[in-house]
Amino acid sequence: MYVTGLRDVTSCVKDLVYTESDLTVTPIIDNPKIMKPTPLRFDSKTLNVPAHPADRLSSLGWKEWSVFTQQLCSALESSERSGGAVRAKLNLLCYLCTVAAHKDAATRLINSPLLPLLTQQLRSAPNLDVRAKVMRAIGLLASHCVELKDDAPVTEALHSFTELVRENFRNSKLKQCLLPPLGELLYLIASQEEKRESPGGLWAVPAAAYTVLMRCLREGEELVVNHMAAKIVENVCTTVSHHAQGFITGEIGPMLWYLYTHSTVDSLRVTAISALCRITRHSASAFQSVIDKVGLPAILSSLASGIGRVQQHMLTMFAAMLSSGAHLQRLVQEKEFVSRMIRSLESPSSVIRAKAFLVLVQVLMNNREMLLLCCNSRLVMYIERDVRKATPGREQQSSNEYLSKCLDVLIRHIVQELPGILGQTVSEDLIRNALSAVEAITQHPSLLMPHHSDVVDAILPPLASLALSKNVEWRILSLRVLSEITLLLLSQEDVEEGRACTSNRLLSIITEALLPQYESLLLEPDPVPAYALKLLVSLTEHSSPVNRLIEVSRLLPAVFQVISEHQINSLGSTMQNAVALLSNLTGQKDANLRPFYDEGLVEVLHSILMDTGALYLVGEEQAGVKGSSTLLSSLEILHNILRSTSTVVRQALQAETGGDTQTAEGLLLINKPLTDLTSLLIQMLPNEDPGVYEEVSQCLSLLVQLYGGSGPKCLCPENLLSLANALEQQPHPKQQKLLLRIIKRLRERDYCGIPVMTPINKCPSAGALSCSAGSALSCRSEGETLNRAPLSSVLAVAAPPLQPDTKTLLCTAARAATKHLPQI
Repeated sequence: MYVTGLRDVTSCVKDLVYTESDLTVTPIIDNPKIMKPTPLRFDSKTLNVPAHPADRLSSLGWKEWSVFTQQLCSALESSERSGGAVRAKLNLLCYLCTVAAHKDAATRLINSPLLPLLTQQLRSAPNLDVRAKVMRAIGLLASHCVELKDDAPVTEALHSFTELVRENFRNSKLKQCLLPPLGELLYLIASQEEKRESPGGLWAVPAAAYTVLMRCLREGEELVVNHMAAKIVENVCTTVSHHAQGFITGEIGPMLWYLYTHSTVDSLRVTAISALCRITRHSASAFQSVIDKVGLPAILSSLASGIGRVQQHMLTMFAAMLSSGAHLQRLVQEKEFVSRMIRSLESPSSVIRAKAFLVLVQVLMNNREMLLLCCNSRLVMYIERDVRKATPGREQQSSNEYLSKCLDVLIRHIVQELPGILGQTVSEDLIRNALSAVEAITQHPSLLMPHHSDVVDAILPPLASLALSKNVEWRILSLRVLSEITLLLLSQEDVEEGRACTSNRLLSIITEALLPQYESLLLEPDPVPAYALKLLVSLTEHSSPVNRLIEVSRLLPAVFQVISEHQINSLGSTMQNAVALLSNLTGQKDANLRPFYDEGLVEVLHSILMDTGALYLVGEEQAGVKGSSTLLSSLEILHNILRSTSTVVRQALQAETGGDTQTAEGLLLINKPLTDLTSLLIQMLPNEDPGVYEEVSQCLSLLVQLYGGSGPKCLCPENLLSLANALEQQPHPKQQKLLLRIIKRLRERDYCGIPVMTPINKCPSAGALSCSAGSALSCRSEGETLNRAPLSSVLAVAAPPLQPDTKTLLCTAARAATKHLPQI
């Protein structure tokens, strides 16, 4: 079977949307379906160069090849304008066009000095016949070239053709000579860059080239010009390169649709729809703009076209649009659309039938109710017919193999969904009641814990499955129940023996069944992310392996995206759970904070603390700020960051060889924006919440140890008043000593006359790190200095002028504190 194991059906569908027959490339130049080419004849006896056949040219040695190209260029460079000279040049160009149809010869010639010479001849040629032959020669060389050298001057040729088209835009005959080589050069560049996987581009394409080609698609142009331009779009958009993006505009879809509906030439109609199909591969909005303009019924009527290629491309575009999510809900609810897809299963083409199956599976994936309509329209009969035709053991063509793959996806999806569809009416009520019952049990641990093993084995697997269901109510309820059960089981793991095995099974179920799909849950509309994050918080509080798994997965960027989208509501449950999760992840022992820094942790934390801290200070108790878990979790994250940085800096200072100072200085620089929080933390010190005070004081202590005072604003009267109030409120000597140490460090903005963040190579002493953070982190020596220092040196922290009452209050509070501190 094509779909095996746990492979996601959606990814299988995306892989099958475009097949090789959808991306076939045919020449732009000398294409008889666009314009009948003039025959090429040359007289080998009157050639100015040896009349080597194409296979002989490809095998010439280096010296012989050099002589041949010199002869060729000399003959073309001739400025003689007599009738005989012009005829000789035309004869030579006819020979060149003939050998250019050979791949090896064309590759060798286009990478030789011949191309810039031919580009020059576009303007200097004596008459239009010679110019036309030069254009044809360049187009054929580009069409048959297999490999282009990096220094091949194709950009100059492209510029010349673009300018000539612009200058002669009203000359339709000349445009018919210019467009094919222009298109072949553009496709050659796009295909070569796709092959080399060169996203930046080796050859520049002027924007004017796309502009003139788009003008050639418009109404009023000759059909041959329309056809050439559409063919260029078709070929270039076959490649997966940035050059295809030049054609993706708001008007490209309607223009190609106009060519399809208003042309009487079948080959042009097929080219227009094929070009639109390939553009839709890059951007589903191109096809969506056509539906918006002409309406879905007009689009569906094209499926009745007698042209098989048109039907195939139309079905491909519907499949691509559904897989991208565009117009999804509208199409899967449209009965006429589904009926048209069913009628396409009567096509004699196996590729068209395969495409119809692919569209139908996407309809059923998003609207299971349509299965009844499909079955009433004989879907089962069509499946049985094509299953018999694609029986294993038969010799299968590529089209039948493609049909078999699309059938496998559809059958697998129906088999998976059928039990749920058959019992949908009963099971919805049953599942809802069962979830409510389980949720009620989780509120009573004494009922749940004696049966922890049964809960994990029998209840958790279906809960994990329901968390990924399409029913939003089930997802929310199952995630809520999972988080409660997880928190109960993991938090009591060490209380009773035998719980470790159960916890391991629980973690295995969640990490294998849920986490691989968890990114989609986090990015869903509210309130699903809030409950999804709550489960992660429960997991990360007690499981280090889960923490490491989240750090290396794609969940971390998704968590930061959720925070970015919900930051306007910092007190909401989604934001609270997201910040709590980051607190758990950053608080793990030996946590690697580099992925968090890469996602912008410092900037995010700075913004959250500024918002929640401001609300805290204005005392919006009705909003729950005083006990806000967002504020406490944010402070914990700040504490974790500063503690980790402090550890690295201390290790660097204590190492015998000076330590890894580069890493320490890097961390100090990354976290430098957090010094903006110094004043906010000082303002938050005086409070009655011991939890907030503990985190604020610890964070402020670490912050000033690492960076000292961040500026005069830290010592403003308002901050000094907060420090004085905090000293008065704290009766414990240990806390008072911590506050006095913070005051002292706020005054010391630098050491040895060197700013705290000065690089090592700028410090005249042993090192900037030892001159700055080193002194701050030598806790023992600083404590001794503090104890020995006179009171006046500790309190002389306010930069003048200082309000007398503020200074008096600070001194009074400090003296009251010193009664409990020895030797100050």
